[in-house]
Amino acid sequence: MKKLQKIKEETVRAILPRWDHVKEPYHATICAFPFSYSVGRTIIGFCRGSGIKPENSHILIVGAAGGRDFNWLTGFGYAVDLLDLGHHNWSQSTYIGDVCRAETWKQINTKYDLVVMCDVLEHLPEDFAALKHIRSVLKGEGRLFLSIPYKHDLEVTHVRSYSEVTIERLLTLAGYKVIWKRNRPGMFEAFPRLLNMLNYGSAILMPTARVGSKLLRFLLELEYQINERTCSLYRVFGRSPQKGLTLAAQPENSGLRENYVAINREMFIAQD
Repeated sequence: MKKLQKIKEETVRAILPRWDHVKEPYHATICAFPFSYSVGRTIIGFCRGSGIKPENSHILIVGAAGGRDFNWLTGFGYAVDLLDLGHHNWSQSTYIGDVCRAETWKQINTKYDLVVMCDVLEHLPEDFAALKHIRSVLKGEGRLFLSIPYKHDLEVTHVRSYSEVTIERLLTLAGYKVIWKRNRPGMFEAFPRLLNMLNYGSAILMPTARVGSKLLRFLLELEYQINERTCSLYRVFGRSPQKGLTLAAQPENSGLRENYVAINREMFIAQD
């Protein structure tokens, strides 16, 4: 498997402008599809489209995701801090704590241009509290970038599931306005293991690791573009445990836009 590792290394070097910090066991967090390459490309694409530039932006990642988001963002030159429950082999967490607790956020004095929270919210017993706390570390024009699954019951640490409607209601309740959305998965993302086998198998059949890495990078780019054009198909067709939503939101200047206690009182309490 040394050839495959060399192919992955060459691919990481080709994808990331800065790659020296990515250790060998984490090369797949760059060049495996879909929950590595696809998510990483999506985050970088959102940053570029939103004017969040490496030279003058500061990003906080909430939840490590195996180093995927950290490696992509630092690989493109972004200044990144990490908040998680502990340290990791690939990096030391900047902050350690439970994101649902107010005391965790009191240790953070920095204001961020972007907070990235991919596939974390469904793990949190107090998701509303976490979303409110995140507002305290965002700059005035800062954004929250998050992804959630619609239904995935195999992971024992998942305590809730969302729909597109309920996640937007929750964000509204916490004082955010959704500004960008992307459905998941696309056509190829629905078959991650099969796709990785085909990608790596095709690359390893090439005569050299360098040629194999060029093929792998081409396949990853091609598959990403196809997925970008087929994400909406899974709103109607297809069954996949990866069905969900990636979105971005900004805090509303007015704070909480809805009084859900009042709405519930009006709907369910009898009026004289």
